[in-house]
Amino acid sequence: MHDNLPDSTRACMQVLYAYLNGEETLEAALTAWRTMPLMDQDDDEETVLDEAALFGIDRDALHAEQQARLAVLLERLDEAPDTV
Repeated sequence: MHDNLPDSTRACMQVLYAYLNGEETLEAALTAWRTMPLMDQDDDEETVLDEAALFGIDRDALHAEQQARLAVLLERLDEAPDTV
């Protein structure tokens, strides 16, 4: 995780990584993602996966279980619009 992230972003990322490691729920990860302050966020056709890469989540470096959890998270984010 990047050292220069604001504390609020760092806390959200900790929840996301805990979810990827099976230590946190999908709902907690979704909430963390949706409340994470993103710099220069726009509503074009950029994918959530690109945003994940922005925060250092390298899908190829994840174990199979982590990749599966990330896929579920990304699917759920694509299904529902942001409500925060």
